[in-house]
Formats: sequence, C-alpha cells, structure tokens
Amino acid sequence: MTDFFRDKLAHIYALNTSWIKSFLTDEDLDLPVELKKIISETINFRYLWICSRKNITPDLELYDLLPEYSWIELELDNGREIDAICDLEKDVDPAFLYPILFGSISNLGKIEYLARKLDLSFPNQDLVKVIL
Repeated sequence: MTDFFRDKLAHIYALNTSWIKSFLTDEDLDLPVELKKIISETINFRYLWICSRKNITPDLELYDLLPEYSWIELELDNGREIDAICDLEKDVDPAFLYPILFGSISNLGKIEYLARKLDLSFPNQDLVKVIL
C-alpha cells in the first residue's frame, strides 16, 4: 500500500522543488506575501506531519512564515524524511498517509491558483495532472 503513496508523494515532492526553484531563480521577482504564506504553509504542513509520525515536538507552527532562502533546503529535507517514513512503515495503515497526500495536493492547488492569479509561471503543470 505504501508504494501507491510513495509514488504520489514523489510526484508532489518533484513538483514542490520545481516551483520553489522556479520562483527563487527569478531575482527580479518580488513574490507577494500571500504566495509566500501558502508556500510556507505547504512546507510547514509536510514538516509537521513528519514530526507527528516520528513523535517529536516541532519547532514551528503551520502558519509560520519561512524565509525564502530556506524553502528549498526544507523541502529537500521533507522529501527525504517522508521517503524514509514510507521505508520504515511499509505496512502502515493508509489512514496515516492520506492526510499528507490530500493536504499536499490541496496546497498545490492553492499555489497554482495564486500563481495564475498573479500571472506567474507555474512549472511542470503536467505533473499536477499526473497526481490527480
């Protein structure tokens, strides 16, 4: 069962790192605060889920605004940790994996919506279609 989730979460991870790199590559782009908030929420959500699975106390809250320079490193860490959890919990009850999957997809939709609303390019749109 975790193979299903691992595949979907790997697609989400690839998309997250792709749009973070895309947004941060354009040095002239001043990202609006509303987009910074949802990007931070996306990264924080995945981190908080990891903390809950590892039974550790997180050092941030869901709505904490993260500095832009930390986004890619934190998301890379999230991807590695989620993959490790899937390795360790091969027979885990899917009820524990659905929240990270659906929450991640929901946040991707918010980011894509805001990017379009703000007329920003959103890389790898085909990847979003693959997830759904």
